[in-house]
Amino acid sequence: MKIYKYTSLESAVSILKSGGVALSNPKDFNDPNDCSFVQDKKDKQKIEKLITDYFTYKVVSELVSLNKLKLNKSSKAILTGLQKEIDAMKWLLEKHPYFDRIPGFNMIAKMIGSKSKDLDTLVAKAKQEFQGKIDEAVANAKETALISCFSKRNNSILMWSHYANSHKGVCIEYERPDSIDFKDVIYQQDRPYIKMYKAVSYAIALDILGKKETDDEITSHLKETLDPFFVKSTDWSYEEEVRCLYSKTKLPDNAEYDGRRYVLNIGYPTAIYIGCKTAGDELDHLYRLAENRGIPVYFMKESEDTFDVVVDKDYKYKPSTRKKPQGITLIRLVNDINRCLDSKIYLAAFSTSLIVPAICSQVECSEIKDAKERYIKWCNDYLPCADRGPDSIGISYLTGEILWNLKEKLFSEGSIDVYGRYEDFNLNKIVLRIEERKAWDIYCDMLGEGDITTNVTKFCADMIYQAERCFEKHEQEIKALNQLPIEDFDAELESMRECAIMIKRINKIIKGGK
Repeated sequence: MKIYKYTSLESAVSILKSGGVALSNPKDFNDPNDCSFVQDKKDKQKIEKLITDYFTYKVVSELVSLNKLKLNKSSKAILTGLQKEIDAMKWLLEKHPYFDRIPGFNMIAKMIGSKSKDLDTLVAKAKQEFQGKIDEAVANAKETALISCFSKRNNSILMWSHYANSHKGVCIEYERPDSIDFKDVIYQQDRPYIKMYKAVSYAIALDILGKKETDDEITSHLKETLDPFFVKSTDWSYEEEVRCLYSKTKLPDNAEYDGRRYVLNIGYPTAIYIGCKTAGDELDHLYRLAENRGIPVYFMKESEDTFDVVVDKDYKYKPSTRKKPQGITLIRLVNDINRCLDSKIYLAAFSTSLIVPAICSQVECSEIKDAKERYIKWCNDYLPCADRGPDSIGISYLTGEILWNLKEKLFSEGSIDVYGRYEDFNLNKIVLRIEERKAWDIYCDMLGEGDITTNVTKFCADMIYQAERCFEKHEQEIKALNQLPIEDFDAELESMRECAIMIKRINKIIKGGK
């Protein structure tokens, strides 16, 4: 079965480069009521009765064990009988670990509790703390939820308008993953309620048995309670939505946080549909990326008979007229790195990326006059691979000093033999990992003591990000720097040819008129 993601042209380019789609928290959705739910009232009342029984038993047992209750023989006999019931219940819980209310327990608890003034207070406190944990779990589920949304259709005129930049974007087609994480959205008028009874019953049963939930059990029960994440108002039913749900606290193996956003690797698309109004250089970029990856591209048009959008089977794509490249060296570098990555020329992309700090450092570390010191300072300040913050693990991976030496060695000798002592780290070997897409679990990693492997694509992506950030923040200063004098002869020649063709056409028209 196919599913579709509507998105902007720029986001589509990013998706094809990385092979991943963004995962977002519901608070960033356009519908404020999406994933807006509370605990079911009846479910909450059942839970309160359940935890009242359990904590009353626990408190009574503790008071008895500490000799804080003076019970007569009949009360002790009742408590002993109750203990036998609990022991029998434990045997049942081993086979079916879900705690249920103890028949007649309230009456017994009242009779025994009348011997202690502390019972009601202690039980009330325990109930309040437990309910607080439930409320915290619900709030945490909302806060940590990560969702990516898809549709079952690619021809919704409203979806093209709302999510694909008013038909100037694209619709990306995927095979629907065979995973329980992907579910159809249910549409209804009433607001959904989250039900926690089963999860609470299970948690109490494990507490009685002295066990702890495994990660898989926690995930399983969490998914059972999160059905409200897949419920929306009937007003949105035209979307025919399919969504996947994850949590920041437990990402699957095919997802990662790349420093700016959470991304799910869903694989390359099976097709791409271009909006009716989509055009420009970025479309050329997207088309080239899709062509390099063997992904079919279809262009949409307005239906002649209905208000639908349909595939234009007769459309022949022609790239837009090439624009003269900007004369800014930093921008030229970014474009060249992107083109190298698109064409899988990874070593060229990596080498070119090493020039970026030399330019950016001139405006962001301008107080330092020495080029080497300036380069090293900028790398250590802006590149995540040189992280020395409180959460770093204390190992200097590709620090500014290593990168400077690597650049000098690569450009002068064509090698990366920069091994030796760097502060408290002895570098033995560097390995450049080349992958078609960026890895989901590695930027720089230790292969062995003193050995480093670096993902080239992700390294280049971060250099591009920092270059674009620097240019956006310091555009005038970057433009004021000395630029590389590059003459784009092909672009000029193409422009001259177009002019010549136009002149011939004009002359032909003039002669025809005569």
